Amino acid sequence: RDVSLAMDDAAVDHVLKESYDPLYGARPIKRFLEKHLVTALSKEIIGGSLPDHSIVSITHIDDVPDDFVFQVDPKTDADQEMAE
Repeated sequence: RDVSLAMDDAAVDHVLKESYDPLYGARPIKRFLEKHLVTALSKEIIGGSLPDHSIVSITHIDDVPDDFVFQVDPKTDADQEMAE
């Protein structure tokens, strides 16, 4: 599929705020990402709105009902060269 993900600071802060638990370590973070991020991206793939050779920019905006907001852009030739 050749899909790259990029999370901004707002998205990372949201993940940590909603899932970090010093008692359990990283396990709650992994569960949160699987439940909220992986599920949402899977729906995008199934729905056909996440084409091959894309970059998905992920952010979180307060007061938006979904946990994450996605922007999907095609990879450029420069992106392809950086990946190699």
